[in-house]
Amino acid sequence: MYVKTGKVFQVYRNFPLDFHANAPAASYAAICAGDQDPQLFWEMHDWLFQNQGTWQDAQDAATIFRNQAVALGADAAKFDACIADPKTKAQVDKDLQDGAAVGVRGTPAFFIYRMQNGQPTGDPRPLSGALPFAQFSQVLDELLAQ
Repeated sequence: MYVKTGKVFQVYRNFPLDFHANAPAASYAAICAGDQDPQLFWEMHDWLFQNQGTWQDAQDAATIFRNQAVALGADAAKFDACIADPKTKAQVDKDLQDGAAVGVRGTPAFFIYRMQNGQPTGDPRPLSGALPFAQFSQVLDELLAQ
């Protein structure tokens, strides 16, 4: 799980869809970059989403991911060790199980909470899919009005 704070508190969990053959390896690559530096997770995450067309159906996706992680500044040997570590797959498997348990069926999936004293309050407002800003804005406005 990766957290980004600022005006918005974000928690990222992996949920590689089973019909995307290279999605699990993409999750492992982001995790293994992030294990070296959390900023590398977000840089790898952004690169993966911006470049899906280059790796989505690639036969050598793992090599593409490794090369990109190293280009971003990850240590190749540490990255390789992390990829080979069964804990990496277990982390993605846990994210999948946790997501399924709260009703995630696809990506992206969002659970928006109102925060009070740094803690989420009330029930989350789920949003699923690549939705227009107006839908997020409506939910945020509703939560802020409470």
